[in-house]
Amino acid sequence: MKLPKNGFTLVEILIAISIISIVFGIVLTSAAAIQRNGRDTQRKADLASLQSALQQYYADQNFYPDDDANTPLKLSGAGAITSLTSRVGNPDQTQPIKTYLSSIPKDPTSGTATPYCYKAYSSVADFPANATPCDNASTAKCFYYAVYAKLENSTGNSYTCNSQTYNYQITPN
Repeated sequence: MKLPKNGFTLVEILIAISIISIVFGIVLTSAAAIQRNGRDTQRKADLASLQSALQQYYADQNFYPDDDANTPLKLSGAGAITSLTSRVGNPDQTQPIKTYLSSIPKDPTSGTATPYCYKAYSSVADFPANATPCDNASTAKCFYYAVYAKLENSTGNSYTCNSQTYNYQITPN
């Protein structure tokens, strides 16, 4: 009497494990790329909302906030602002407060060494090589700016802001 063959051979099991491993590796690689793209999309959206707030600020004040040490639009680190109001980077502190952005966006990667960076300049002609600092005093108004981010999927560009290197930049329209 012949017994029926039950189960799989060792070769069949090894082939099945190999196929599952390959599929699992492809899924993990794709998931990591999707996460990187998602964080980059969030960074671009953050900078677009910041750009919109800066444009509204300019429409009201006729200059952009400065990045001076005394009244800065500092986006990260010690002394970073939490919201963009009409008093941020504005020497006239007597006007009523208007809020342009209730909370400053933060880079989606926690602990990043290169958070967003904002720099104000007195003119587009000076940008960026001979950039003249501005403090929004009567003769040094800020008429131009750049906001930087570090994208994970590099665009090949390279910008420096506060001794950090970035690869994405937005400027006034």
